[in-house]
Amino acid sequence: MHCLAEIAALPSRAVWLRFAIFALPMALAGPARGRPEARADALAELQAAARSGDGEAGLQLAYVLGRQGDLAGAIRLANEALAAGVEPLRVNLVRGEAYMQADDLADAVREFFEVVVAAPQNGHAHVQLWLALRAAELPPAIDGARVRAVLREAGFFIPDAPRRPRDPAAAARLEEKGFAHVTAGRFEKAIAAFHEAVAADDSRAQPFRGLGIAHGRLDQEGPSVAAWRLYLALTSGVTRERRQVERVILDAERRRGLGGAQGSEP
Repeated sequence: MHCLAEIAALPSRAVWLRFAIFALPMALAGPARGRPEARADALAELQAAARSGDGEAGLQLAYVLGRQGDLAGAIRLANEALAAGVEPLRVNLVRGEAYMQADDLADAVREFFEVVVAAPQNGHAHVQLWLALRAAELPPAIDGARVRAVLREAGFFIPDAPRRPRDPAAAARLEEKGFAHVTAGRFEKAIAAFHEAVAADDSRAQPFRGLGIAHGRLDQEGPSVAAWRLYLALTSGVTRERRQVERVILDAERRRGLGGAQGSEP
């Protein structure tokens, strides 16, 4: 799952409606990203459009520069897109991605937090906020407790004090305990064990797989979907299980009237 399909998640004049597609030229999007000459042509077209004051092109170019590690260029173009009338939350998302790429995690937290407060159905922004927050050193101006509270209200588990250094051995033991509880049908105990596993090592995907299952068995769709989102964020590749998880999330979004929210990079 990539953010390009969710970068245009808007509250549509303060009322959440749906997700829209953030479509880069095909030469710049997708795993293959086209031939070098096609990529150069597509970039040149975006640059020309951005120079002419096209805010949408500027935002797309800002995203590309952010992915390339050009933080200053990405932020400048994103701000110009904002001045040109592009929806502010989309600008927050693109700036957040650029800050994440540059490991400027406190600023990433600030940008993604703006989105999740205004657009509470934007699952991608919640995941990115979670990923940034777990490793960020927040300045006093950012209320970490409030950020964690907003994530928890959306169903995302995040420990108050994750263990540093991480303890993967302890996490593995707690995962095993949690899955044993799942097998025995003790889902509340499983959730407690998986929470402890996340606190021990918040870089592991399996506790979130367990939380997705356990919450789902208890018909707690919000926390289940949130856990499955984090499971996908912490794994990679194309597997049968990932495809199944993506379908679970998409089905949940459709039930909430948000069909298309799990789209992939065009």
